[in-house]
Amino acid sequence: MKSLVRLGAILGIVGCTLVGPSPIGKMSALALPEPQILEKLRSVPVFTITDAQGAPLIASVPKQGQGQTGNASVAGIFISQKDAQAFVDQLKTRNPQLAASVRVMPVSLGEIYQITQANKGKPEEVQFAFVSGSAAGAVGKNCTSADWSTS
Repeated sequence: MKSLVRLGAILGIVGCTLVGPSPIGKMSALALPEPQILEKLRSVPVFTITDAQGAPLIASVPKQGQGQTGNASVAGIFISQKDAQAFVDQLKTRNPQLAASVRVMPVSLGEIYQITQANKGKPEEVQFAFVSGSAAGAVGKNCTSADWSTS
C-alpha cells in the first residue's frame, strides 16, 4: 500500500513537471492594439508648458547613465494643472523673461504617446518627464540647472 502511494506521488510529480510547462510556453502575451491604446489615452488630460505658438518648453540636461555623453531634450508633462502652474510661478522668479512667454496647456496623454512612438530611436528624440505632486516644486526650484528653451 505504501509503495502504491509512493509510486502515485512520484508519477504525479514527474507528470506535472513534464506536462505543466508546455501549455504555459505556448501562451502569447495579450496586448491592446495601438488604436485601442490611443482611444483609451485620448481621454486622459495632462498639462505641459508651451510658448505662444504651442511649442513645448524643453530642457537640455546632461544624459545620465554609464557611457552616456551629451545632452538630452526633456519636456515636462504635469499630471495636475495646479502643479504645472506652480512650475510656471517658480519659473517667474528664476527666469522672468522666459516665464513671460510660456503658458500651461492641456494635452491628451494619447498625443504624448503618439509623439513618443513616432520619435523612438531618433537621434533628436524628445523625452517626456512626468511630474506630479511635490516633484513639481522640486523641478521649479532647480529650473536654473537646465538650459530651457522652446522649440
